[in-house]
Amino acid sequence: MALTAQLLRDDRRAERKELHVAGTLRHVGNIPIDVVVEDLSATGFRMLTQANLQLGEKVTVGIPGVGQRAAHVVRHTDNGFSCEFVDAIDARLVTMPSTAQSVVEADFGRQLDVGLLSEWSRANPPQIERLSQSRRLLIFGGIGVAGWLIILGFITLL
Repeated sequence: MALTAQLLRDDRRAERKELHVAGTLRHVGNIPIDVVVEDLSATGFRMLTQANLQLGEKVTVGIPGVGQRAAHVVRHTDNGFSCEFVDAIDARLVTMPSTAQSVVEADFGRQLDVGLLSEWSRANPPQIERLSQSRRLLIFGGIGVAGWLIILGFITLL
């Protein structure tokens, strides 16, 4: 029985910065998942997470100072995953997360994957609890009576 070894090239195209910042991961059909972004480059990132992701899966990650970005899972590590951004980020943003605040003023709309968002919203429609017709009638009737009482109160004061 022969063992074969496969050499993997490290195709990183950009300088990485070691971080350790909190982020939020979303993938289709699931709620937001807290992750720790270990390192970041203009083309991707490595994160620590217990999430169960598949290679090639499309995800969206929110990183303070960078914003919400679409990415694909490209590597599985012992305690997390590495992902490649769908669209590379500006190299200047790589240094932002270490100094970023929780509130960030930026235009996140351009990088948000609208297809992923619409898939997620179809999979998780909002739950709206409707009031029964009798309760709605009681509420509107009460508002109407209260309005007339206010008008009568003003009339008696005059």
